[in-house]
Order: sequence, then C-alpha cells, then structure tokens
Amino acid sequence: MVKTGIIYHEDYLKHDTGDHVENKKRLIATLDLFNEYKIFEHPNIIKISPNPASIKEIQRVHKAFYIEKVREKCLSGGGWLDADTIVSPDSYNVALLAAGGAIQAGEMAVKGKIDNAFCLIRPPGHHAGPGVARGFCVFNNIAIVAKSLIARFEEVNKVLIFDHDAH
Repeated sequence: MVKTGIIYHEDYLKHDTGDHVENKKRLIATLDLFNEYKIFEHPNIIKISPNPASIKEIQRVHKAFYIEKVREKCLSGGGWLDADTIVSPDSYNVALLAAGGAIQAGEMAVKGKIDNAFCLIRPPGHHAGPGVARGFCVFNNIAIVAKSLIARFEEVNKVLIFDHDAH
C-alpha cells in the first residue's frame, strides 16, 4: 500500500504577502479541498508537522549574506527582496519551516516511511538562487532538500529534480 506524506503547518499562513499573487489564499483553497474530500482521513495519508531547517542546512544552497539579508528584512517589518518576492515580519521563520518540511519529506521517503510526499508549504521554493530571491521564492527548498539528502544518506548520491513550472 502506497503511503503519502503531506507536509503542512498552520504557520505557513503567517508568510503574509497581502494581495500579491502568491498569497495565503492559495494554500487555504487547497486545504479546503483536502478537507472537503477528506484527504487527511485516508488511511494511506500521513500528515507531517515540520520542524524548521537549520541555518547550516540553508547554507548548503544559500550564501550567508543572503540569509542574513532575508532575516534583517523581516526583522525590519518586511518588504520586497526583489521585483517579485515580498516578505513580512514572520516570513524568515516561516521560510525556515518550509525548507524544514521539505527536508523531512525527503528524509522520510529515503527511510521508507513514506513512498511520496506532497508539501503544502509557503513560501514556495524553487526559483531562489544562492544570493537572490526570485519568482516569489525566499529560499530554494527543493535544492536544500536535495543537498541535505546527499549530505545525510550514503545511499543518496544524486537527486533528480523535475521542475514543471507552468505559469
């Protein structure tokens, strides 16, 4: 029987982007559908509450100056990191939680606890570069999880990332 892990935490809604196209309404709508179809009640679904990624894990992909820039921007009340990516006071901690959730999903899959995962996380994370935010993404969660799996598991020496981003 295939087991799917769903990563979610209510704090993901604290990444407040206002009326920006990437806002909490997208996550709320998905959760509403999951609840309507009783997805979380399915016996093969495991709801996983994430832990934040460590700075060391974030630094596997991002430069220290950039991580500090994000932290300072959030501490000072938020604002734009680039032309597409906005952060709020809580966004730094929420971004660490999003990256941590992705890492947990990957680890559970490698350990055989789940067969696949669906990460309901915010802010999104696949466009950000080592020293820049891009495309609504604060940290590059997918690159962070790939590097974490390679660093933590001997049996993992490559990770295929198929990023089908159709927008």
